[in-house]
Formats: sequence, C-alpha cells, structure tokens
Amino acid sequence: MHVLLLEVIALVGATVHTMEPATAPIEGATVLIEDGVILEVGADVAVPENAEIVDLTGLHLIPGLMDGSVTFDAEHDALYLSAGITLVRDSGSPIGQMLPESTTSMRDRQPGPNLLVASPVFSSGATATREDAFLLDEPQKAAEQIAELVGLLQNASAHVDYFVFERGIQAPQHSVVCGAAGPYGVDVWGPLPERLSLEDARAAGQRSLIGLDSLLKKGQRFETFESDEAFDRWMKGQVGTLKAGDWRVEPFLMGTARILRTAALDEEPEALGALGGLYRTIWRTDIETFGMLRAGDALGPVELSLERQRRFTKALFDAGVQLVPASGAPSGGIAPGAGLVDELEEWSLAGIPAEAILDLAIPKSAQALGVRTQFGQITPGRTASLIACASDPRRSVTALREPEVVVVRGRVLERFHLDEAVDALVKRQTRIEEQRSRPILVEAPPMPDGEVLVQGTADLMAYGSRTAIERYTVVKMADGGMAYGARVLVLPTGKSLARELLLVQIIRDGLVEAFDLTLVELDASGKPVLFENDQPAFAARGRLAEATRKLAISRYRTGIEIDSKAAEEAIAAIDGSTAILGLIGAYHFPVGNSFVAAFDGVAMEPLVDRVRMDVSEEDGRISMNDTRGARVYGFGPGGELRFAARAQAGGRLDLQPGTALGDRAVSELELPEERLFTGDADTWYQTGAAAPKEAGAAKDAEGAGQGTGAAGDGK
Repeated sequence: MHVLLLEVIALVGATVHTMEPATAPIEGATVLIEDGVILEVGADVAVPENAEIVDLTGLHLIPGLMDGSVTFDAEHDALYLSAGITLVRDSGSPIGQMLPESTTSMRDRQPGPNLLVASPVFSSGATATREDAFLLDEPQKAAEQIAELVGLLQNASAHVDYFVFERGIQAPQHSVVCGAAGPYGVDVWGPLPERLSLEDARAAGQRSLIGLDSLLKKGQRFETFESDEAFDRWMKGQVGTLKAGDWRVEPFLMGTARILRTAALDEEPEALGALGGLYRTIWRTDIETFGMLRAGDALGPVELSLERQRRFTKALFDAGVQLVPASGAPSGGIAPGAGLVDELEEWSLAGIPAEAILDLAIPKSAQALGVRTQFGQITPGRTASLIACASDPRRSVTALREPEVVVVRGRVLERFHLDEAVDALVKRQTRIEEQRSRPILVEAPPMPDGEVLVQGTADLMAYGSRTAIERYTVVKMADGGMAYGARVLVLPTGKSLARELLLVQIIRDGLVEAFDLTLVELDASGKPVLFENDQPAFAARGRLAEATRKLAISRYRTGIEIDSKAAEEAIAAIDGSTAILGLIGAYHFPVGNSFVAAFDGVAMEPLVDRVRMDVSEEDGRISMNDTRGARVYGFGPGGELRFAARAQAGGRLDLQPGTALGDRAVSELELPEERLFTGDADTWYQTGAAAPKEAGAAKDAEGAGQGTGAAGDGK
C-alpha cells in the first residue's frame, strides 16, 4: 500500500476519464497527487524526481464510486473499497456513533471510504414506524426541537450532511424539517410521506425521493396493477410530476432484484464469509425463503414487479429526472460495496446506456449528495479518491467490478492489497464466530452483603448469533434495600474488541439510591485494558441527594471526572443489563410510566427516558416501551428469566436463559403473582400480545451496547 501522503504520488499511463463535461478521455495521462489532493492532470505533466510512481498503463482511471444510502458499519470498510466505493452515505444510524466515525482520522484507520452522516430520522409521534425515529411535536415545538439539535451539533463543532425523515411523518412536521434544512445548509431526503402528494411535498421543499415504492398508494404494489396499460398511465403521470418538480430519485431496484438473484443461487455467496454472524443469519434466512419461492414456482409476481420498476426507471431517465445510485446495503442479497454495482447493472438492464450510468453514478451523484466540490471529477483541487478499471466502464457497467487499483484520499491500494484486506476480514469473522460458540463463564458482579435472591446467566442473541453474555445477581440487604448487579460481556466483532460492563445499583422505596458503572475493553487475552492508576475507560456513579431526592450522576474517563449533574426526574433504574432492568421493573415499577437513566453513544452521555410498563392480564407477560424500542419479558416463580426480547433500530434481540451456573442458579425473588408468566416460553410470541416489532434490518446488533444504553444492554 502506498501511503506517502506528504510526498507526491504520480499515477502514470492510464486512460483518464476526468468526468468533466464535454471532455474526452486522456490517453497515457499522468495524475499527480500530494497530501491526498489532486495537483495536476494531463498527458504532458512533468513527474517530480521525488515522486512515487504507480504505473497504470492499460487501465482506465475514473473518480471513485459513491453509494447514496447504506446502513454504515466500519467493519465493512474493506468490502466497500474492494468494490471501488470511496464514499458512502449513512441512512440514519445514531449520529453519536456516525459523527466520530466520519472523521478523517477514523476513516484513515483501516482505511475506509469517506462517510456522510444523516440527521436523526425525523417522524411524527402518532404515525412513526421506526422505533429509533426522532419524534417531532406540533410545528412550533418541532421547530424548537430541530433548532436545539442543530445548536447541540454546532456547540460540539459537528455537522450532519443531510436531513432525513421516514414515510410516516405527517405534513406539518414534514414542512418543518424541509424548512429547517435550507438555513442549516443541507438537503432533505426521504420517501414520499404517506399523506402527501408529490406536488404538496415539493411545495414544502422536498425534492429528493428515496425509493420508487413510496409513490404507490397504501396497499398497492407494482405487480398488482390490473394491466400494463393501467401501470403505464400511472407511471406517465408520476414521471411528469417528478420532471416538473425537478426531483432527484434513488430507485433502489435491488430491493426487488435481490429476491430473484438470491433465489437463483445454488450455494452460499462468497460475500457471506466476510459478514458477521447477524448478517450471515439474515442472508441465510433470505436464501432459504427465496429458494422456496423458486421451488414453488412463485417468482412470477416478483419478476413482473421488477420489470415494471425497470421500465419506470428508464422512463425517468428518458425524461431527464436525475437518478441517484444507492444500494441500501447491507441486507439479504445486497452486499456492502458490490451491492452498488448490482444496482447499476439493474439500471443497465433497464436500458440506460453505460456511459450515461457512469455520468449519473459519479459527477451527478457527487452533485446530488452535496460533495461536488470535493469528489466526482479528476481535476486539480479535488480529493484523490479514484479507481482504475481493467476495461472501459463507458462500454459496460461490469467493468466497475473489482477495480485493479483504488485510491482513497491519496492512499493507493492495488488489487492484492484489497484482496488481502477482505481475506483478513473473512479470517477475523471466522475466528470471532468460533469464539462466540465456545462456552464462556462470566464472573459474578461484586455485590453488597445480604441474602442472594436471584443469581443467573443469560445469552443475548441477534438472529441466532450470540452477541453478549450477562451474569446477574439480586441481593436483599439487611437494611431492606435491594441491590441489583450485572456483569455483561459484549463479545468482539470484526471491528471492535470485547468489552465488559459492570453495573451495581441499589433500589430503595422505588428509586435508585446509588449506582456504580464501569466499562472496559478487553485485550486479546481477555484482560481489561486499564489506564493510569488502573482506571477504566469509562465509569459513572450516582448517589441520591437527601435534601433534593435527586440522583447526582458523575462521569469519568480514564479516572478523570468529565462532569457531574443531577437528574431532574425521579430515576427508578439504570439501564445497562437487559435481565436486571426486567427484574427491577417486575419487582418495583408500577404499571404506567417510570424514568430510567442510560448512557448513550460514543460520548456515553447520560439521558433519561420515560418507560411505560404494562402487564398482560392474559399471561403475565411484562412489556416496557420507550422512545428507543420495546422490551418484553416473561418471569417464572422466584424471578427466574423465562424469556426476554427487545425490538430496536438494529432489529430484534433475544435474551435466552443461560445454563452456565447449573445448580448454583438461584430464583427466590417473590414477584407479584399477576407478573408471573403463565404461557409457553417457547411460543410466547405466537399468542396474546404481539412480539416486539422489529424496528430495522441488519444493523450490527453484534456491537451490542455500542450505541444507546450503558454499553452492555445490546441496544
């Protein structure tokens, strides 16, 4: 890998497609790069004596590709670069994770593509469909909410690259989001809101559309139009309106094409080896499901739907509506990196010429994504993020697959470097999968003296893959207080080390009287990574003030106090262990609302959420809902965990009772009789109240605890 960023790198001999308007390719050209920026381009450029020369003779050099919509995971950096993707735009992951990850230092770490960050996904409280949506109040309050968010970003010297909303947003809140985006200096993207016409959405300020399917009426699908003639009439009207409104559209043809491509597979794709356990499980489920459709000769409607979507996409292109490439990776059948080229191939199958696709995918995409001054052309002053292909991509989109050389911010990666990085990822995933399957005994949390009422373990599972292990204890103290402790081992992923959360909290009279929390990373041997004076990476402690009855919370990084503040609400529990929060709720919470404190994102900011608890009269099932997701629990006599599940933005997580303690498990907590589960723990989700709604697909739940929650809850 060529990494001499402070010296000049000369890419020589390639046919350079600058992607400037009306500019022919330059054969045998030289591109000079210094400190990650393009200095000169041309056939007669003089190469400085001290330059590092990279011979690209016979290759075609173009600007790097950009993916307009992914659920970003740094674990996939090698996959994106291997496919020539040098910029990705996240579609709405927690900004507390994405903003630090988008910095140049973090992107150069592996390295990985440039990362554009979305705002939180805005929606309306009454009609939100995403559990992680940023819920907006009535218009005046909504404007204040967004202004507060913008103020927080500015105070932190941070910036999101675009505003995004979900389809359930209502018209008043939609107008507020669109109105706020302009003064902030960004575009607003989203599907067509369910209750708005294209004309109304455009009048409010939206001109960027995510997904063709959002144009359909509720309950309508592309394959259900009564005839091709009826579909063509509808399509013609939509194309005309989109053209008149100067819209930009991400078609997402692979959303449907992936079903047919996956159904055609006779064996697992190679891409699975580089994906973590969660993604592998989702893909394998889809492979089986779509294969059943093929076996049952049930793919006809899918084929019709895709044919009509291709026709729609071509009609938009012919009308001059700007199309923006986006893969939606990762999901079953859409791999990080390669999924974008799959999408462009679908455009080609729709009848769009390869040269036009290249123009849409590079300079026009850079313009649509708001980065045209940095990317999208090979001209002096632009960021040196480029790819070299073996054949002319103007003739065929397939030339974009597996580029021979990728340059990202001036770093030159040849094909063998790219392959080595992917191979290393595959080996790491295999090693992690083996480690996850081994029996692991977690040490008990240190507890105050008293009578042990509960002692157990549980495995946190995401789509069949173990992501964390909890060992928890409940002690009744001599003075009547209840101590709840948990040690949570978050298993490593391809991008992060294992981590250990330790949380002990004392509940008295329904409130948190005191708590202590520490979070450490574990090295390869499993030992805690400690700092000066054996201090953990993060710690927090809280004590209830006698005078005010408010919980004073102090936070520490490497032993140094960050801040100390008192919670305004009466805190009924600290969130950090799925099992312990369920036990506290079952034993202490009233039916209705209680306040729970957690630590959120990379900065581990303390936040307080209102949790509503309900108990099913049918079977004693306990549900807890807050703004970040929904939990469901079933407890048996003595407080033993029978099942637990959580739905959130990253999908569904299940907490399964562990067997590591054997006869040493204790279950002697006397829960109210009406809060004891009386149903079948194996089929609880099939009867009575519905199981937690899965709030999103394929976000890395393996990194349990990296986002919201006290870094061990698997949120």
